[in-house]
Amino acid sequence: MHLLKEMESGLPVDLKKLLKMFPYAIVLGAQYGKLGLKTSRNETALFLENPAFSIMDYLENKGYRQLIIHTEDEFDPVNRLGLMSLKILAKTAGLGWQGRSLLIISPEYGPLHRLIAILTDMPLKINQIIKNECGNCRKCIEACPKEITNLS
Repeated sequence: MHLLKEMESGLPVDLKKLLKMFPYAIVLGAQYGKLGLKTSRNETALFLENPAFSIMDYLENKGYRQLIIHTEDEFDPVNRLGLMSLKILAKTAGLGWQGRSLLIISPEYGPLHRLIAILTDMPLKINQIIKNECGNCRKCIEACPKEITNLS
């Protein structure tokens, strides 16, 4: 996916510089079941690091730059914001759409997955963005405890 075309407008200067250095992204996702909800964010994020590091080694051996983005990287710890939104990266990579719950909904796995991304300067094929399929559906909003979301 080519990030500059999808994300350049309205970004902080530092992030624009980052995207010029790393204009493409590889986004990986891993499904987890209900037991995964009881594990820490860190434990499930670590599951994705092994394949991500293998991809990074490959890119480095081919002479390309790479930078990993995962849920445990907090650029702004007060607001719990990362350097770059994995949701935007996943949506732009064609892994799913952003639902009413604000989670990325994968056609295969629904919202139950973790994400990790590798930014790179290696030219990549651009995937097609998946159309939002929520329509009038409100299942995720109705299933979610009211204190977690104010989207009702």
